[in-house]
Amino acid sequence: MSLNKRWKSRRKSNAVKRKSRRKSNTVKRKSRRKSNTVKRKSRRKSNTVKRKSKCKRSYVKRKSNFGIVAEYKGEYKNNKMHGKGKMTFQSGNVYDGDWEDGKMHGKGIMTFKDGGIYSVYDGEWENGMMNGKGKMTFKGEEEDENEDKYSVYKGDWVNSIMNGKGEMTFQSGNVYDGKWEDGMMNDDEGKMTFNDGSVYVGEWKNGEMNGKGKMTFINNSYYNGDWKDGEMSGKGKMTCTNGNVYDGNWDPFYFNGKIIYKYGNVYNGRGIYSEQGTYKDCYVNILPDDDSNGEMEYKDGRKIQGSWEKGIFKPDYRRSPSEAPQRLTAPFHNSIQHVIYPLINPSQFN
Repeated sequence: MSLNKRWKSRRKSNAVKRKSRRKSNTVKRKSRRKSNTVKRKSRRKSNTVKRKSKCKRSYVKRKSNFGIVAEYKGEYKNNKMHGKGKMTFQSGNVYDGDWEDGKMHGKGIMTFKDGGIYSVYDGEWENGMMNGKGKMTFKGEEEDENEDKYSVYKGDWVNSIMNGKGEMTFQSGNVYDGKWEDGMMNDDEGKMTFNDGSVYVGEWKNGEMNGKGKMTFINNSYYNGDWKDGEMSGKGKMTCTNGNVYDGNWDPFYFNGKIIYKYGNVYNGRGIYSEQGTYKDCYVNILPDDDSNGEMEYKDGRKIQGSWEKGIFKPDYRRSPSEAPQRLTAPFHNSIQHVIYPLINPSQFN
């Protein structure tokens, strides 16, 4: 076959192939257009149904800030949870409220049931976290319709933690009103009203009375001074309703300082607590320590060193010779002479 004939045959074959490819491509394009048209119509119809009505979807093993999602019922926008909706988690937690772009945002109620511990938050949300103003009711291990049995917090939240200004009513009946930091009471002037009517106003750190503060007790006696871990500790002054004043250094077991009695006598030394919270005129009853020495200053100006024994002050005139009384003699049993030294009972100046 000549070169010219082979060239013509090849050109004719290529023309047939091109025509066949064009026809095949045209068929494919038409098929794709038809398929895409059907898909677009299906998506538009589905989105229209979602926008116009609430729908139900189930999510298995989808994670969130509060556990694995079991089921969501509510509104959608752009294929995301948006609007009003209710989310149930596998742990038993339930959120019912506002959503935005797939996150809890706005107003909502979360019921926590993790590990059998019940609590309910009702308040503001932002980006899936408790942020803003809200109320948390801590219900404990069992639900009960009587809210008086619960601890309740009302106040500020930051990233699902109590932060800012807030009021906590504890299950015991105590009420704290002040600032919070990382879930603990931290304030320069926080106020705690105790269930017996006593009131503390002062510094709080790490959830305890720490720093300077004043406690007014139910019997109207009051302590003003230093506190540590909820106890009177450091420099402080206790003023009792009966007129007695304890001014000195305090720790959980001993008092060291001045006991100013209502009649004007002053004892300077160490004392020990008897039972607290059981006295009509004062929150504490401090007795001088039998194992220590001190000084009694009388209202007439006399100062006598001495010690205590079974609640009775025994002057030591060897240490206070200028205040030693004159010897007194008295007939007794056939004129036997006895030397009498007075003992001082603290009841005479209480």
